[in-house]
Amino acid sequence: MILQRPYAVLDCPVCGRPVEIHFRHLHRELECAHCGGQFVVSETGNDGPTASKLDCGDALQRADNLLRSIRNERAAKSAASMYCRRLSDENIEPSLEVDGGEIVPRPTAILVEHRDEVFARIATDMAESGMRVVRAKSAAEALELFPRLEPTLVVANIDLPDQNGWLLARKLSLFDRRLRVWLYQPFGTSRDEEMAKCAPVDEWLVYLGDLLGLSKTIVALASNRRKPDCNSERSTDQAAA
Repeated sequence: MILQRPYAVLDCPVCGRPVEIHFRHLHRELECAHCGGQFVVSETGNDGPTASKLDCGDALQRADNLLRSIRNERAAKSAASMYCRRLSDENIEPSLEVDGGEIVPRPTAILVEHRDEVFARIATDMAESGMRVVRAKSAAEALELFPRLEPTLVVANIDLPDQNGWLLARKLSLFDRRLRVWLYQPFGTSRDEEMAKCAPVDEWLVYLGDLLGLSKTIVALASNRRKPDCNSERSTDQAAA
């Protein structure tokens, strides 16, 4: 009996270097361990699996459209609520009721991510779960947005263009020690593990290139306020990219 290998070695469609992909990650959004490029692996019949680069523009456009629709929905609810209050003040029975006549505020999160593909994946899922997501492309931009937005959550890539996420977390703790800060990275080191123990960080997520798994974990944590079922590095389903 010949056992088939549960994985395939493919060339990254972004940088061309080989990546090892487990078959359970077919049709999932993955990240190259070498260049950080995003791609999807799919089956093509007898020729075996192939890797295709993600269309960043489509993903980012979908995220932008969703976030815009949520802002419009929020504005409509605000107008409807004011309408209900005005009719109530005039002793007129309102014909329109939105969430009991009150606005249900969406929790605000700052997502600190400079890569469009990764932002689009995470922001779309967070917005669909009911959160208001504001993007920051750098640690400096996140620090600038924080006092104005007063978010309840900051989710950040550890490897940011201007400074690392550990330093960002310490700076954010000076604003508000109750703020929840979650950091993520594709691979973790023993030094990162030590940093996670002493830094003001609630969650340290090592996702090993599995963007879909990372996004699902963030949404689960945000929705249920509980830790995911994961290994000692607080990871989720992981790809071997």
